[in-house]
Amino acid sequence: MRANNLTQGKILQHMITLAIPIMATGFIQMSYQLMDMFWLGQGSTDWVAAAGMAGFAVWIATALVLIPRIGIEIGVGQAIGAENEREKRRYIQGGLFIALVISIAYSLISIVFAYPMISFFGIDTADVNQMGVDYLRFVSLGHPFTFLNAVLTGILTAGGDSKTPFIYNTVGLVTNILLDPIMIFVFHLGVVGAAVATVLAQGLISSLFIFKVMRYHPLFDQVFAQKDIQRREINRIVRWGLPSSLQSIFFAVSSAIVSRFVASYGAGPFAAYNVGVQIESIGWLSMSGFSGALTAFVAQNYGARQFERVREGLKKSTWIGMAVGLFAMIVLLLFAEPFMSLFVGDDEIALKAGALYLVIIAYAQIPMSLDFTATGVFQGVGNTLIPSAGGITGNAIRIVLAMVLNEYFGLAGIFISIAVTCALKGFALYPWIWSYLKKRTPHCNVSSESGNF
Repeated sequence: MRANNLTQGKILQHMITLAIPIMATGFIQMSYQLMDMFWLGQGSTDWVAAAGMAGFAVWIATALVLIPRIGIEIGVGQAIGAENEREKRRYIQGGLFIALVISIAYSLISIVFAYPMISFFGIDTADVNQMGVDYLRFVSLGHPFTFLNAVLTGILTAGGDSKTPFIYNTVGLVTNILLDPIMIFVFHLGVVGAAVATVLAQGLISSLFIFKVMRYHPLFDQVFAQKDIQRREINRIVRWGLPSSLQSIFFAVSSAIVSRFVASYGAGPFAAYNVGVQIESIGWLSMSGFSGALTAFVAQNYGARQFERVREGLKKSTWIGMAVGLFAMIVLLLFAEPFMSLFVGDDEIALKAGALYLVIIAYAQIPMSLDFTATGVFQGVGNTLIPSAGGITGNAIRIVLAMVLNEYFGLAGIFISIAVTCALKGFALYPWIWSYLKKRTPHCNVSSESGNF
């Protein structure tokens, strides 16, 4: 059974209907970190810095989850488009198995090696480092929940259902909002309290998925009746998901290196930069939502050999993405300082550093939209290598550029290196996807019930 057939009907309606819940889910996930930082900022800038250091290790977990999630979105989406129920069930089984193994392994690694991960940033304050270690160890206990939630979200999205993950993540956000001040201030747990609140919220979402979706959703019909996990589907999931995961891991590592440059200016600017990254995600999470919708749309239509709909989806999502990028740019330029004042308003140096970052990164929002659009199509057709290679190359350039510009322009130079490399990837990938589609998809009009409008 199929939750939503994306191979028939109006393309723009499908894109918007599917993208809006994905975008909203992305904002909810971003809000977890922002709410942590908001409440921690009420206590101390050092608390924000500690959570920020641990956040990069958590970022690697988010990168690792892309292995099963991206692979399962492509596999399930294409199987649905080809109307192959047996293969769909095998991809779901394989993705869940991979998610379980990786999440448990990385949780143990993060707990055991918490000190080396935190000490990498070179912040001299011992208390800040210890708080970062404590936060990382507690939040790592929730990695299996985070992986499960992400993979189940990917499965439902591939089937055209993005509303259910949005609802469940909303419940988790409300829970996190309520628990944060209680754990941090009422129970006097400080930084650890924010981690505990996040883990409990993620666990609640997992419970909803397990007891509702996996038992009653049509996409999971007969999935667990098959007891054998097929190696072929697992290999395909890894092959599709690994490039995106490696790109994201390299992105996290390169960002950690760049953040170390920022940390040399003190805990205040470092904390502000981490807050700025979360605020900036207002733009790229919106673009990521359309990219995720585009991946599901392209996967189903590519599997059904509806190639004209693939091209039309790319055209329409380009204009939508650019509009989102323009809106994000305007918002960041107009409200950079008011946004930052909510988190580090009592630290003038941190406030100026954070506002500077938001102003500089604002100018990269439109080319970033081209990057997300191209990536969504590449992933939908099953080619994750090209966008991943582009991302790794861009992040390698970022490290070198940050080192050079830091010498001449200081903190502003570091931020400029981030904006420039974000823009370069979009300018490179977008024309590439058109060339790729021209070579790989024949021009033919397949009946799709007025699907081009």
